Amino acid sequence: MVADVIAGKYGNGQERREKLKAAGFDPDEVQAAVNRALTAEEPELPGAARDPADKYVCKTYVTKASALNVRTGPGTDSRKKAKAELTPDGQRHSNDEGQLLPGTRVTVSQVRRAGSDWWGLIPSGWIALEWHGAVYVK
Repeated sequence: MVADVIAGKYGNGQERREKLKAAGFDPDEVQAAVNRALTAEEPELPGAARDPADKYVCKTYVTKASALNVRTGPGTDSRKKAKAELTPDGQRHSNDEGQLLPGTRVTVSQVRRAGSDWWGLIPSGWIALEWHGAVYVK
């Protein structure tokens, strides 16, 4: 739910409030959960069911790879981004090739699973959260 709101699937402002109410959610409680997700606190609504297979959720992580590629889409078939294509903050926390440095805090707003691999959308693009069993964030 929180990821859908962050992704804009419920619109904004009054439109969001009305759609959330129609879906049976308290708009104020959802907004609080969205705010927590964007500041690395608990990302889901209290008591909300979560698929136990969801290994990763929308929240802030810290990179642990020595050099983490940022891509145009979720998957190794998507092009790697150059440093100049990253956000200013992404550029500050990357090497000359545009790979994020270890210890970089990243806020994931969408999570995609592809087989056993996990990908996260950050402001600069898509990063591997876990790929072929190797975990790139904590």
